[in-house]
Amino acid sequence: MKTKLKILGCFLAMELWFFSFSPPLPAAGAAWKSVTDAGSEEREVCGQVLEGFARYQLWLRLLNADEISWPVSSYVNAMAYLRPYYADELLRRVVCHTAVRDWRTGKLTTVPRESIPLWDSEDVPWLSFTRPDEKTFIFQRHYYNCYVTDPDYDYLVTARYADGRWKISGLELRAASSSGRETE
Repeated sequence: MKTKLKILGCFLAMELWFFSFSPPLPAAGAAWKSVTDAGSEEREVCGQVLEGFARYQLWLRLLNADEISWPVSSYVNAMAYLRPYYADELLRRVVCHTAVRDWRTGKLTTVPRESIPLWDSEDVPWLSFTRPDEKTFIFQRHYYNCYVTDPDYDYLVTARYADGRWKISGLELRAASSSGRETE
């Protein structure tokens, strides 16, 4: 019984740790611009963020497949598979939050719980961004009527330049009323 409680406690601690990682807040009064009206650099950064979500989604499919493939054979391989798209600190949190080793099959498998929202090209018309500094972009999508108690949420994704490309370094879902968002 103590072991089960310790395991449950570890999972709860990991979940809190994962979701407590917040991107930096944009400066008060920061201007948010639509990605559809952005220049080529901003669209390129957004494209690299979308590639990161696509790679994560493919990894999730591999986790649920019957065969064992390299990206799901271990935590180390999973992190190597996703590393080009995610900053290391966030990457560890995402992988550990999403996957657990199935000792019967010898591969990683998904942990049944909520996960991060995934964007693709269909989300682009609803994305806005701000750039707090030269090496950071924050992208945002506003979601309406998500939950009964507080229906409007903003999902913020921070991208930072590292290792020759833009990597996802922060994820945050917050009530829209607390975001301080201003659009142009």
